[in-house]
Amino acid sequence: CDIYPFSSSESIPGDPIKLNLLENEQDEAYCLSVDWNDRKNSQNALKVAVSLSNGYISVLEIRDGADAEVVNSFFAHEYPYLDAGAEAWITSFDCWNPNVLYSGADDSKLKVWDLNAGIQKPVLVNSTSHSAGVCSMQTSVHEEHLLVTGSYDNCIRLWDKRNLRCPTNNPYDVGGGVWRLKFHPHAEKKNLLLAACMRSGFRIFNISSTFKSESNAISLVSCYNNGLDDGKWESLAYGVDWIIPDREKTSEDFVAGASFYDHTLRLFKCEISSRGA
Repeated sequence: CDIYPFSSSESIPGDPIKLNLLENEQDEAYCLSVDWNDRKNSQNALKVAVSLSNGYISVLEIRDGADAEVVNSFFAHEYPYLDAGAEAWITSFDCWNPNVLYSGADDSKLKVWDLNAGIQKPVLVNSTSHSAGVCSMQTSVHEEHLLVTGSYDNCIRLWDKRNLRCPTNNPYDVGGGVWRLKFHPHAEKKNLLLAACMRSGFRIFNISSTFKSESNAISLVSCYNNGLDDGKWESLAYGVDWIIPDREKTSEDFVAGASFYDHTLRLFKCEISSRGA
């Protein structure tokens, strides 16, 4: 697995950081997601969590002028009744507590890990709320107890981290598997949620109610699906993120989205008010 660092002043990535995440050189596994532990606050020890197709999660410490060092590696997800790891589609640090790590996989389970307490077993497992694989998640940098997950069952779920037995909203069907989720990084637009929804394209949602069980807790603000009906975009929207330019030069936001089968990176300009209307 290679991580390619980008600089805001450079158009091409720097030399890759090579990560050896497999105990046996004959093993084969793919890196399925990465997440950094400094999304909210800078950290003395910069770490990156990586989820793998063999069911493992690895945590690496990145040091200036040195290779990345694996500080944790553990078997996180497996298929019931099978002697095989389940693809760990996603892992994510809790940006309010970087010692807490979340993971989701093809086994339809959401798990919580405490890196300080040890990784022999998760501190919490939810195996009933998702009806298909858990493939995206993120904690909000603005709302301490807010977690969002996305699944192959086409639904987005909002969670109160203090009670992960069930989501706070009715599952919101977006018409495609929810492969990536990204909260807006600015506080004045904290209710905006960006999503890559596979066959339903790239979408921006407004989260109007954080911890109230309402059917309208999530509403669609805008979308790009190449002009096709929901569920009909076969290119598959897989990766997406906000691009926030210098606020002294422009107040506009941009979105970068990557699709799978046509190997295309797209850049969108978003014209959305601070209330997400």
